Amino acid sequence: MEVSRKCNKMYIVSIICICLLVGCGNSSTDNITIEQNTSEIQDSIIYDEYSGYWSYEGKTEEQILAEGGIELSCTITEDNQFSGTLFVQQEITERIALIENINGKIEQAELYFDYSDDEWGNSGTLHIQFLSDSIYAEVLNYKKAENGSDYGINGSFELIRQKEDIAEEEIVNAVNERSQYYKASAYYSEIIDYWEDVREVRDISNVIEPLFETDKRYFI
Repeated sequence: MEVSRKCNKMYIVSIICICLLVGCGNSSTDNITIEQNTSEIQDSIIYDEYSGYWSYEGKTEEQILAEGGIELSCTITEDNQFSGTLFVQQEITERIALIENINGKIEQAELYFDYSDDEWGNSGTLHIQFLSDSIYAEVLNYKKAENGSDYGINGSFELIRQKEDIAEEEIVNAVNERSQYYKASAYYSEIIDYWEDVREVRDISNVIEPLFETDKRYFI
């Protein structure tokens, strides 16, 4: 009877050990699969599409110069070689900091670049990560220059694609909105012929009215 009990216990222990081993094997396999999938996703990213201008809150260059901000300009080749510049301007003092000639190869959606001067003598490692619709940048191993200023490039920030200047687009939209009035005129075709054939003006300037005496009158 005792022998039978011992056999049963050994049988149960054996089953438990087998289950644990199988579980561990599956966990290891799952981890390998996840790593492979992550690697495949990162390898599928087309990094040269990130070429261009990126800034905090998508500010334009004009806004950064007027209000302060951060801008990353970069060019990325098809073989994932990165080159660029990181520009920072403080709003109140208008002091600037700059990391130029940032270069290296992007690997696993990341880039590390050691710099020795940000125009204020500070040094560190710039870590850039390429996310789905933004670029995340942070300064690692920051070392302040001896007797240097507290101002420089430090911390971390997320940058989005810089907004384009939409002034011309707004003008076109405004013209299209108002064009319904003069297009309704019975003389519209004659006006178009005059603009294009006589004046030889075939762009948007033929429907923009100049404002005279702007220093003397209010226009509403």
